[in-house]
Amino acid sequence: MSEPQPAVIALYLRDVAALPVAADIPPLSPPVAGTKADVVVDVDAACAEWDSWWGELMLREERQRPGMASDESSLPEPSRYPALGRLTARVQPDALAYSNDRKREAADLRRENILNKVQFQILREARPAFLKGRKARDVSLRVTQLPVYGDFRQSRSEHHVVISLNTYKDPNAYDTALRDALGWRR
Repeated sequence: MSEPQPAVIALYLRDVAALPVAADIPPLSPPVAGTKADVVVDVDAACAEWDSWWGELMLREERQRPGMASDESSLPEPSRYPALGRLTARVQPDALAYSNDRKREAADLRRENILNKVQFQILREARPAFLKGRKARDVSLRVTQLPVYGDFRQSRSEHHVVISLNTYKDPNAYDTALRDALGWRR
């Protein structure tokens, strides 16, 4: 389970500049005011760059192994993403502060739910010792948590699911998100 700072910053840039990208992902929660950017951005260029950057971030997140520190910057590289670089230069302190606050909140929530029954149930079902007569199931799933509105879940691949904090807080929604991502049915 992770809440990657680059993904939160990407969504912050999307919301603050009101970029029409990733419409399937709800706005950040708490909301970001869309007037902070106060910079002229080529919307088409910024959208294309954002889509490319987001795809890279999600792929990197899927490949990230637990306990390994990411060596990648949280911010879009201006030489590769000039439109996003200009936008980032205007909002960087606010974006980093917002991301750090959300990261603390997510860590607090995970500490409160340290014995998350949903995760233990999934692991128990994967082990044949607990399920007489059933074959073991391989479980390899990266869960990315984002501070967005509502019950949100998105399976990025068979090994990666993106969820909202609200989905994580709701045991039924979280169970459904994990099972759907793993291709398991109850």
